[in-house]
Amino acid sequence: MSNKGKGISDQSVKERRLRPVYEFLDLGHHKRVVQETDRLLKKQPDFQCAKAIKALALLRMGHVAECRAIVDTIVGELPTDDNTIQALTICYRELGQPKMVCTILENASKIEQTEDLLSSCFMANVRVSDFQKQYQVALNLYKVNPKPPYFAWAVMSLFAKAELDPDPSSVRISLPLAEKMMGKYVDDNSVNSEHELSLYILILMKMGNYKKILEMLDQFAAHRTPALTGFYYRIKSECLRMTQHTTTLSSYIETSILKDLEEWKYFEDYIKNFGLSETTRTKEFFDELLAKNLSTPSRSELIAPLFLYTHLIRNNKEPDFDSIPYLRNYLMHYGNSYSFFTDLEMYFSCITAREMRLEIAQTIRMELEHKLDFSKPNEIQAQLNYCYAQRYLESSDESDGETILNTVEMYVNKYLLARGKQLTDGVKWPLKEGPHDYFINLVSLTLADRFWPVSSDWSWSYANKKSEANEAQIHSSANQISHSLLPTASKNLNSAEEVTSGEQNGTEIAALTNGTSFLQLENQNPFQPNRRDIAPLLTLSLLHYCLDKSPRNSQTRLLLAKSYIRCGAVGAGAYVLVDLDIKHFMLLSTTYLCTWKLISCAQHEDGLRYLSTLESFYSSFEKEGMEHVLSAYKYGSWEKILEFLKFRDHILSSMQRQLMAVEKSLLEYCMEEPATSLSDIGVRSSLIKISRRLDVDVTENYLSNINQMTDCRDMDIVDTFRIRPNIQEWKEVSFHADKKKLKVRAIILGLLNNSILLAEEWSLSENTSERLLKIETLLGLLNDELTSVTTMFILSDVTIDAMWPPRISQYVKGGCLSLLFDLFKITYETVKDQSKIEFKEIIAKLKTCVENVIGEEKLRKFEDEVCLLDIAGILENITELTETLSLSCILIDVISLILKRAPGNHNKSRKRRPKPAVNGNSNHVQMVELIQSTKEAFKNIDSFLRTFNGVLSNNYPNSWDRLAPFWQGQVNNGLLEDILPFSMPVVVAKLRSSYINSTTALSYLILSKLKYLEGILQTA
Repeated sequence: MSNKGKGISDQSVKERRLRPVYEFLDLGHHKRVVQETDRLLKKQPDFQCAKAIKALALLRMGHVAECRAIVDTIVGELPTDDNTIQALTICYRELGQPKMVCTILENASKIEQTEDLLSSCFMANVRVSDFQKQYQVALNLYKVNPKPPYFAWAVMSLFAKAELDPDPSSVRISLPLAEKMMGKYVDDNSVNSEHELSLYILILMKMGNYKKILEMLDQFAAHRTPALTGFYYRIKSECLRMTQHTTTLSSYIETSILKDLEEWKYFEDYIKNFGLSETTRTKEFFDELLAKNLSTPSRSELIAPLFLYTHLIRNNKEPDFDSIPYLRNYLMHYGNSYSFFTDLEMYFSCITAREMRLEIAQTIRMELEHKLDFSKPNEIQAQLNYCYAQRYLESSDESDGETILNTVEMYVNKYLLARGKQLTDGVKWPLKEGPHDYFINLVSLTLADRFWPVSSDWSWSYANKKSEANEAQIHSSANQISHSLLPTASKNLNSAEEVTSGEQNGTEIAALTNGTSFLQLENQNPFQPNRRDIAPLLTLSLLHYCLDKSPRNSQTRLLLAKSYIRCGAVGAGAYVLVDLDIKHFMLLSTTYLCTWKLISCAQHEDGLRYLSTLESFYSSFEKEGMEHVLSAYKYGSWEKILEFLKFRDHILSSMQRQLMAVEKSLLEYCMEEPATSLSDIGVRSSLIKISRRLDVDVTENYLSNINQMTDCRDMDIVDTFRIRPNIQEWKEVSFHADKKKLKVRAIILGLLNNSILLAEEWSLSENTSERLLKIETLLGLLNDELTSVTTMFILSDVTIDAMWPPRISQYVKGGCLSLLFDLFKITYETVKDQSKIEFKEIIAKLKTCVENVIGEEKLRKFEDEVCLLDIAGILENITELTETLSLSCILIDVISLILKRAPGNHNKSRKRRPKPAVNGNSNHVQMVELIQSTKEAFKNIDSFLRTFNGVLSNNYPNSWDRLAPFWQGQVNNGLLEDILPFSMPVVVAKLRSSYINSTTALSYLILSKLKYLEGILQTA
């Protein structure tokens, strides 16, 4: 038998012996895998694949060190066997060392230069974005097997390096080399493949060689496939624009438009290139198109004149034509379209003059407002489009309370009548939710626009923008919701006779089809809640009712969740979001709605669950995000390679990801329940274990690149038909606020880690100079943040979509950050010089913080004026104070340990107690006083929480028998009998349940910290 035949035979024997091992590995029986591989290795000690599989099993059992020892040994043996390399690849990927996979494959390919090994090596380097190695491997691959795709891989690697490598020299070196290689390859090989040509075009575009590209596009036009039509259009139009071939460009775009009248990109490019310079010609071209297609114009044709009008205004050029006829033309053909708001939003947002906005609103009213046939979804959609446009164009801030409530009444009537028609006639809607549901969304948004933004929690946003008279007017408007619930004529849109009785749901149908007058003549309310609670309670109740009838309506679900969150019932809001169909990157935006508020309102367990979900997403995306890049290389989608790489970097360098990691670490410290104090070093405090695990350089990991961090939230997902510039403004402001929050919280994390480890080093008489230097640097950074953060983040318009403002300003103003700064500073000073320690200022500051949050004045105001819209701020203030005190406990423990154990004053036998310092007794007395003050603060918070629960129980009963007397004086029998009795008790119960969960979590945390402080006191 030849050696080759013997090698094949040996390989087949090895594979046969490994079959049961693979089965155990797939089933997750890792212990059996180790046993079986050990048995094989006794017979054959050099069985590399068995070793690698054993290492993988050990890794999945948690034995990381043993796994590393085995795989490092195998790598040194330079394996070339496919199964061994595959097992090693999995090991190193799970160990988080993808570069080692490249090393293994590179070593193997040097021994055996096969196509498979080199291809795998190239893809491994793609995963780690090592463009230079990609280039070298691809060239070797092309030498082994000269296929065109392999050469293109080498060129694309150079192009990607020039495009994405931060080193400026990459552009100067890699790009000309890529152009030279590709140009020579095209000339020598008479290339006519679209993949190679498109790559060459991209390189020429980057170099600005537009004339060459135009020649190539004309030369190879015959080889263009329909799939690349958009690519060639974009490239050619850009080259014509850059070479100033204006006439040719206009003719080319006009021809493209005539070929495909539905493609909006062509119209948009035409307007952007010629809308300002040749306005008349552009408008005449659009008019000619509309004249040719009067009966069936496309959406793009109808939108184009309105976009031209918008484009002129945004570039400070007064349009010389009237846009109203074009708007009327659009309404005639697409007034009942689901895309109505998306099509016209840009046009609406550019109109600032009140007279013009009212004229547009009147035009839409004339075209779309008419008597409804509720069995026709298109007519309902047309009404909705009109109503949303009216809300957009006619600001509710300029309307009196009575007018707003009349509008609310109209929307509720339309919803109830449409629902009645659905039940009686069995109308089937084309979508998963009925279009009439959006009338309830409009009710909610109308109430929120007018009556919600008056909470004291938002008052800081208006502090520099509104006079006292304006503030009085705002609060007067809020009170109108009680005093202006005046009689209005019932405007029934359909009479009861028009709707026949159904065979089922007779009681509900009778109430729904009568219509409902939202307001009543009398206002008798024996049970009187806070007047500012009426709008939120109505909003929540109507949304809850609507969602119960249409549980798949995502917009209603989002609105209900945001409304709960705005009222501080973050747990209820998160529960509503659970059933939302969230996929992939939508998770980053939708979880933003509740994750941070769950944490800031003490819903720690749910907050940790969301943080873990986000962490899993980022972790999996980091590993799997490159799969799209690998596919793009395989199929020659060169543009997609750059797109996918940039998108991956955008997601992984997001500020939200870094903030998630920091907050999760601080939450871990805050919720930790140490079994002993740090003084009991023999037990190795759990806090020290956490600090060692989290001991990273926060300056390098979080602060040095903070200005390069991205915002990966797509707020369009959670937007609810708001004016886009306002939403964009909120997104930018909240991003900067979160960036500031990341700075502050990362510095706190760094100081906490270093302070705990400083205590350990100090107690063990180790050198602490390096640790002290880190603390000194971080203290300086925190001091800078203390003086700079308080004057930022004033929002001009806070909507229900924005929930409530970022908390970083309140965090500083409340004194919590200042208290932590002083504690960190005294920890540092205790090591420097124990004779100069003074705790009086810290104790005074601690008492001030408690007084600011839960003092007698705050308690009295809460008992007298409790309001749903204030509860969110109250809960956040208490949670921030409790968290600050919890972290203070750790620092008190650190200071106590440093004071107790000076270097050299203890030995292993510990028979002699160290001689106290001169100032030792004074320090001990001060430490005891600080501990007692902290315990008293915790007890005061707990007392406030008990009062908080009692007030909520009295003011927000979840029994309809107690709620009904008030609402009988506000709404008519339709709502009283069929909507509010069903939804309002549930809403109030969910509110109270969420609040109780928050206060219970805080009480439990307080109890654990009191035990911790008692332990510190005993060892002090």
